[in-house]
Amino acid sequence: MNIKARRNIMKMVVAGVLYILICNVGYGESHEIDEIVRNLILDVTNTMYHARFSVTAFLCSTTDDLNNFSEFLSKNYKLHTILMLSKDYFLTLNDFELSHTNFYVFDLDCSASHELLIEVNEKGMFSAPGKWLMLQDSRLSRTSINETHLKNIFGNLSIFPDSEVTIALRIEDTAVKLLSIYRPNLIADLTFEDRGMWNQEKGIQLQNNDESSRRRTNIMQLPLRAAAVITHPNTMNHWEDCQEKRVDAVSKVGYAFTKLLAARMNTTVNFTFTPSWGYKSPNGTWDGIVAGLIRDEIDLGGTGMFITEHRIGVISYINLYTPSRVRFVFRRPPLSYVSNLFVLPFARNVWIATTLFCSFGYIILYL
Repeated sequence: MNIKARRNIMKMVVAGVLYILICNVGYGESHEIDEIVRNLILDVTNTMYHARFSVTAFLCSTTDDLNNFSEFLSKNYKLHTILMLSKDYFLTLNDFELSHTNFYVFDLDCSASHELLIEVNEKGMFSAPGKWLMLQDSRLSRTSINETHLKNIFGNLSIFPDSEVTIALRIEDTAVKLLSIYRPNLIADLTFEDRGMWNQEKGIQLQNNDESSRRRTNIMQLPLRAAAVITHPNTMNHWEDCQEKRVDAVSKVGYAFTKLLAARMNTTVNFTFTPSWGYKSPNGTWDGIVAGLIRDEIDLGGTGMFITEHRIGVISYINLYTPSRVRFVFRRPPLSYVSNLFVLPFARNVWIATTLFCSFGYIILYL
């Protein structure tokens, strides 16, 4: 059986499991978007994420509810798009582009939600920089909605440490429990983060307001592939002994930073070495680190590189959070040089020439 056939079978299995799980909960065609849900969505966008998000909501409510929700978002200065889901409507996501300003609201209580989950997963829309808020009302369920139930729904989806997927589980009329989910790696189970609670009176009460990069520091020894640039063969012998600091200095610093990152994230890093950062040839091909990133031979570049017009279109850069500055270091002069400090700025011949020129000028002007 080839790889394509296996993928098609896996898609069918995942779709079938999601359909059974979601339909078993017994959700109807219409789910009310009441004042509690509206205020929850507004508080999440303003508190947990940046306030200037464009909201895209996938809902299955009545026309009046959707109009009221749209009016509510407009009054709170939120750009938004509201899409109606139904059994007869299979959403296509080709027109949606990943952006750091996208905030998606998804109603798990809709009967057609399993189709959208499959398509979103296939389009890779759970990855950064998009943010997702999954709404689920446990009061409507005939079965218990717990971590096991959520693992069965989201456990096989591509929700990894860079994903921002939050489940808003409504447990009471005015109380909602907030959970963030992700998978540390491809073979790991779903991990749950208890983010806190929301209620009508106090709003969002977060237990931990740190960014995902600070909260998710254990990816369970996932092996990563990195590349480093070496321009001198002897660099291979001096990565960590602080010898020959001026040779391949940028590469050695990047190597140390990558090792620290691996230790912090509980992962392992396998390095490959190349003599080039990555330049585009006349025939359109790349070499060096950029080529490895394009061909998916490495996961990250372990050596910093300049942002150029050609590179920025094919690779992604991350910010340098460690400040780097250029400094001039002056060595203290020997004591023998300090004794004649006033004559040091010029050489002896310069002083002789200056004296002769001044004497000649004095003779011409005054004698």
